[in-house]
Amino acid sequence: MTASRSQSSHTLIYPLRNLGLSLFALLILAGCLVAGKWQFDRGMDRRAENSMIEANLDLPAVDFQTASSWSEDRRLWRQFTIEGRFLPEHEILMRNRYHNEQYGFGVATLFLLADGRQVWIDRGWVKAGASATTPPEVAAVPTEVISLDVRYRNDALDAKIRGSFFATGSSGERLSKWNQEALVASEPFYFDLIGGGFVPDVATNPPAVSDGPHIAYAIQWWFFGLLALFGRFLIAREERKRS
Repeated sequence: MTASRSQSSHTLIYPLRNLGLSLFALLILAGCLVAGKWQFDRGMDRRAENSMIEANLDLPAVDFQTASSWSEDRRLWRQFTIEGRFLPEHEILMRNRYHNEQYGFGVATLFLLADGRQVWIDRGWVKAGASATTPPEVAAVPTEVISLDVRYRNDALDAKIRGSFFATGSSGERLSKWNQEALVASEPFYFDLIGGGFVPDVATNPPAVSDGPHIAYAIQWWFFGLLALFGRFLIAREERKRS
């Protein structure tokens, strides 16, 4: 009687355990498929946005005032002409900038647009001084109203375009540091100086475009899903061998 009950109990437990393992494997597979699809869609969106933004580099410059209703992606890296004057009393030196493997600084100067908005201008690279205590030689900016050729930049979008998994806030870490150091409030974007009424010695290049890790992550998630199915198959095969 005892042996019969034990056999009946095992007969009931094994199917339930197998069902539970199968459902668990299917749940893992479904989760991996959803996560992989989400990453794949993000990668495709990123690739499409990259194509549009790269195309911005080849478009002719337009007056920035005409772009007031444009989206940020449409503005990013696009060349514009702006009018206003530099505010040389608000100037920032950025360490650890290199040009042709030579150490130097980046220079950013606040600029007052004709409509009254304040925006930072990245003036490019300057060579470091002869020693750590020697300041770099930075060309003085004109103080009269001038027209500049610039490239639109946004820290948060730049991080996204480079493929960073997480983008910074709308104003970006760089702008926050500049504003805190100069004790000013600027627009949530800035410009790279290209030329016009004031030409940089070494202009700042746009960041490299990257599709990011999304496609690779998608493949990884799908691979994990297949591993879950394969693991379930191995368990089932071993159980059949023992039965």
